[in-house]
Amino acid sequence: MQIKSSYLAVGLILAVVAAWLVLRPLMDHGPKGSDAAAANAAAASNAPPLVQVSLVEEVERPYVLTIRGRTQANRTVVVRSETSGVVAATPVLQGTTVKAGALLCRLAVDARAASLAQAQADQKSKQLQMQASQNLAARGFRSPTQVLADQVRFALVDRNARKGKQPSDHAPVVVEVQYPSALLSFDEPDERLR
Repeated sequence: MQIKSSYLAVGLILAVVAAWLVLRPLMDHGPKGSDAAAANAAAASNAPPLVQVSLVEEVERPYVLTIRGRTQANRTVVVRSETSGVVAATPVLQGTTVKAGALLCRLAVDARAASLAQAQADQKSKQLQMQASQNLAARGFRSPTQVLADQVRFALVDRNARKGKQPSDHAPVVVEVQYPSALLSFDEPDERLR
């Protein structure tokens, strides 16, 4: 059987390294020369090592630490109103610490403006539908009954829109939302809300 020369070289190197690891502790007899003299001197004197001490007086040293970032609150409270409405005033800015019973916002709960806008949009829609129906009837594509039905729908929506434009007897109600129980108390409306 023939062994490759590369395997033979690797085996020879491993044998030399193993022999060196095994025989090194046996041939080493301790420190030589100046190292041996220093080790003997240290062993002979068991005196504690010398230490230098200097006293420093306490002095206040102020410094400024600038940190960039955002802070986050430990707790947050979600406040909800029992009525819906438009926020009329916010006397407290967001993120401000408030005490119990503080006024957070005023709500204008008058829905007249929204219902009036809806009625006017319906009125315009029904008016356009009635006009289109009349144009189709003039060309013979729509029956007189369908035209009358569109006229009745327009008349109803028009009546509701006109009723919404009339001034109301009662003023809008302003709601005070209070922390923490979110109780609602009604107050006289602010002149700016009218």
